[in-house]
Amino acid sequence: CGFVGWLSKYCFGLKEALEPIARLRRAKNRFIWGKEQDKAHAMVRQIIDNADILAMPDWNKKFYLWTDASNKAYGAVLMQEDENGEFVPIEFMSKLWNENELNWPITTKELAAMIEAIRKWEKYLSYRKFVVHTDAKNITWLMKKCERRDKKSNPMHYRWIMKLKDKYFECKHIKGIENNISDYLSRYNDIEALAQD
Repeated sequence: CGFVGWLSKYCFGLKEALEPIARLRRAKNRFIWGKEQDKAHAMVRQIIDNADILAMPDWNKKFYLWTDASNKAYGAVLMQEDENGEFVPIEFMSKLWNENELNWPITTKELAAMIEAIRKWEKYLSYRKFVVHTDAKNITWLMKKCERRDKKSNPMHYRWIMKLKDKYFECKHIKGIENNISDYLSRYNDIEALAQD
């Protein structure tokens, strides 16, 4: 229950409401969705819909950005650490690729997701150090390659990365399992709702 499990840290009663659904994922149980799971699903949606989970930005703290791309969409989340060292979300973003972008290779999509997230949250990220987390190892490699002005760099990638030259950030590779929020946002199932954004 990845993303919803993560939200349970910020939504009182969510973990308990999620239990009938989480129980289905255990190895010893057969996956049979019933009325109990329907009721739990409705309760989980109600708790999330009514929760105040976004934090106000603290301009004295560093910002952290998580990005991810899939074949259909991309997602990102902007966060900061709270007083307990836990990451709390400031804003979420999710968007479908247009018809042209759908044909891009995954490296280009991952880079575009990062560029778009930085552009969207420029008001938070300009003139300060921030950290970008991505589960695409090739993006950290690509950033270094373009910084060296490697002649074999993809011209589009090079142009995009050069647009970030005035930004002061570190690009960190993380394991895919640590990127569950932006991963969820990039694989969002409700395509109709997403297309309306």
